[in-house]
Amino acid sequence: MAGSANGPRLRAQLVDKARNLEHQLAVVEADVEGVLLADPTDPQYKMRDQGHIQFRLDQGPYILPLGNRIAFEGLAPGRHNIEVMLADNSYRPMGPKVELEITVP
Repeated sequence: MAGSANGPRLRAQLVDKARNLEHQLAVVEADVEGVLLADPTDPQYKMRDQGHIQFRLDQGPYILPLGNRIAFEGLAPGRHNIEVMLADNSYRPMGPKVELEITVP
């Protein structure tokens, strides 16, 4: 789990990695501690103890899911990098990011 003992902590892992990669699919699940997850599109999302998870594939745009799980489908064969980051209501990082490397057969 990335992060400090006093601040928000983030863990990200691939779900059923081998089986999903055979189908050009990567499913990532993230867990957080020390911060409440909020919907980044909610106008009430302004509290300091709230954050949201951002996912990014191969330096593409950030994706802001409404939960803690995402699926990337139709991945081309080869190596890919998935970045998972916890951000505040101003979209600033709230601690370290987690990077996952995968190779699609």
